[in-house]
Amino acid sequence: MLLNDQAGRFYDVVLTLSSDLKNETLIIKRLKSEPQNKVLFPYLINYIKNQLATISQERTFDLLGRQKFLELQQMKTLSDEVRIDFETSDWEDADILYFKRKIYFNLPKDGVMFIYDDYLKCWQPPQVFSKRISSLSVINGQLIGHSYEQNESYQLFVGFDDFGLYGIDVKIVFPYDSADNRMVKKLTSAIGFEGYIDGVPKINWKINNGVGGCERKEVGIIKPFVCIPSDTASLGKSSLGYHGLGNDPVNIIPHFFYIKTFSNMNFYQRNIELECNDLNQNWMIIALGTNVMPSNSNNSDIVDNY
Repeated sequence: MLLNDQAGRFYDVVLTLSSDLKNETLIIKRLKSEPQNKVLFPYLINYIKNQLATISQERTFDLLGRQKFLELQQMKTLSDEVRIDFETSDWEDADILYFKRKIYFNLPKDGVMFIYDDYLKCWQPPQVFSKRISSLSVINGQLIGHSYEQNESYQLFVGFDDFGLYGIDVKIVFPYDSADNRMVKKLTSAIGFEGYIDGVPKINWKINNGVGGCERKEVGIIKPFVCIPSDTASLGKSSLGYHGLGNDPVNIIPHFFYIKTFSNMNFYQRNIELECNDLNQNWMIIALGTNVMPSNSNNSDIVDNY
């Protein structure tokens, strides 16, 4: 076990069990280190295999652990080849993660990621994504980046998407709704949306009648009726309805409505799904729903159905 105190000093902790297994001896030995070896920020410390990985005050990537043919803990620097990149980068809010023989250094302030290949023992070219990443996680065996700008997460390194050439797959699945009466059959014949939209992203909608759409599905594409206000005056000189507090007075996201009708759909419960896979999509849904009314048919199909 290794300890790192507030002054940046490192200690090697050894636990020895007595022969009668009743006592344990704790030995703490200070390792030789310089003040510059102190970790730059507390969150810039991580474990990589059996070694302690840190970004030091000198902005170097150091590994502390037992080296080949050496018994005591030793410090080894791996960032000399990219010294200029490390020294000129902003390490505030940075994140370090080890995954599949690679060490990822994510720097959200600069919007860049450094990658050290532990298998090939070399540094890969710095990676820049279309959106800044705040932190990294491994979920279901996939490398996931959490956005530094929005409440979003992305699967990284799946292809050219990482470089902003293709869209990001966005899916919204709403819970099932029975309109307050689960055992009574209802019908719907229209779906409507209200929100804000920038550009012309292709937003697909789907209504699932029954769990997973086992009874019937209705699908379509939102073709919005867009309203763009001509007034772009700043807040205080314009109607508050155009400019909410904190909004950009110039770059206004147009408001839209959309209603689609279809043949009557009888349902006991149904849910709504939205999906979009476009580049630089920017849209928000502030209201949605379907019209609901009692069905002309009764619920005899689920009564004494045996």
